[in-house]
Amino acid sequence: MKINRFSESNTLTKVFPISLQKIAIVLVAVGLLCAVSVKAQGPTLTFNPNGAGEITEAIVDDVLEIQFGPGVGRWGNSQPFIATFGPGVTTIGDYAFAGCADMTLTSLPAGLQSIGMYGFGFCFRMVITSTTLPASVTTIGYGAFTECYELVLTSLPSGLQTIDFLAFNKCSKLALTSLPAGLQTIGGQAFDVCIGLTSMSLPTGITSVGISVFRDCKNLQTVSLPSDWTTIPTQTFDGCTSLYSVSLPPGLLNIDQSAFRGCSLLVLTSLPSGLQTIGNYAFNVCRSLALTSLPPGLQSIGTDAFYGCWNLALTSLPSGLLTIGGSAFGDCRKLAITSLPPGLSIINNNVFESCSSLVKIKIPKSVKTIGAQGFYRSMLLDSVIFEESDPNEITIGANAFHYNPILPNVKFYFPDGSDISAWETKLGTEAIGRVFIDPATLPPPPLPAGSVRIGGTVKMGKGATLNIGKP
Repeated sequence: MKINRFSESNTLTKVFPISLQKIAIVLVAVGLLCAVSVKAQGPTLTFNPNGAGEITEAIVDDVLEIQFGPGVGRWGNSQPFIATFGPGVTTIGDYAFAGCADMTLTSLPAGLQSIGMYGFGFCFRMVITSTTLPASVTTIGYGAFTECYELVLTSLPSGLQTIDFLAFNKCSKLALTSLPAGLQTIGGQAFDVCIGLTSMSLPTGITSVGISVFRDCKNLQTVSLPSDWTTIPTQTFDGCTSLYSVSLPPGLLNIDQSAFRGCSLLVLTSLPSGLQTIGNYAFNVCRSLALTSLPPGLQSIGTDAFYGCWNLALTSLPSGLLTIGGSAFGDCRKLAITSLPPGLSIINNNVFESCSSLVKIKIPKSVKTIGAQGFYRSMLLDSVIFEESDPNEITIGANAFHYNPILPNVKFYFPDGSDISAWETKLGTEAIGRVFIDPATLPPPPLPAGSVRIGGTVKMGKGATLNIGKP
């Protein structure tokens, strides 16, 4: 039998005997309070409300005893009370103690197996005197301890199989350093904003991992990932600003969207050799990332993937790379590549914007589109070498090679037989900025050895020059 919510005007005047399985008690004083739902093994419940509709005593034989302080208030502002359990309780039901902000638990029952949805959710100041959960617990439900700010746990039961969505969300004093070996499922945001975590080791054998599991764990510094993981899910470590060391699985194939976004102290010098995709924002603003190369099998780099990675010192990109998203390498100040992969077809908008160490770039014939501001503000860019001879085969967006004031004499090179006048039209004001074609007043600088001047070099964009031949 379940006793539904009641208010001050809805008082109960008789005793309800209940046998077996499911018991639900709703504690109400003024408005919504907390619900107590337990599954017991064969006890009888005696339920005695007072005249104001308040529960002053609830006894399930020796199984459940709840003692209240001077009174119970509204959601999130209840007066302190103590809850103790006997050994017969196996399940804390959904919403059982949700919102009982000042509850104290002397212990949880030794035979407890599962804690339901929001079982202790929003118990903001709840204190559990033990720093461990019963060894029998196998399931921690959806939001079971969400926003239990005073919860201090140093370990989880060895037989635990499921940690559901939001289970420990914002439990700021959680002090775990590892998760148990038999764990199978970690739900999304399970440890989101658990700022007490400083290190974490995850076991092999986990079959399901949600998004944002450790997002915004601001004090998390070191992580050991399972050797059998092939994917790091979306936002797993997003906003972990103290994270500096992560051991990546050797068989890793995918780093999903925002997996390490904002991890400004993360120092990685290499990625697993079989990695295939790096998602949008995956390493966005990882200022300390010190990669000098990317895996040879990498096929796709998402939008803003490495944006703002100031120490990313790549000198080349993998030959099999097919897709580079917009702003993927924007503001990568040490990026020093000299060529692009031969199968690349699109240089998206702002891909190499503000890459201040780019000096020379070779654009393969496979590239058919250079997006707007593709190389915008790459201040030291001196030479752009096109393998394509026909300007009609390529689309160049606005300000793709916008004028830079530090090194104004940007030189463009095209294969023998190219129509330089057609290239002049193609690049024009849209690609470079304002055009100046006046050899008399702006004489071209000396051309590099091997260049061929046809009818005088055309000077563009406050100093850009178009040349036929090799640089």
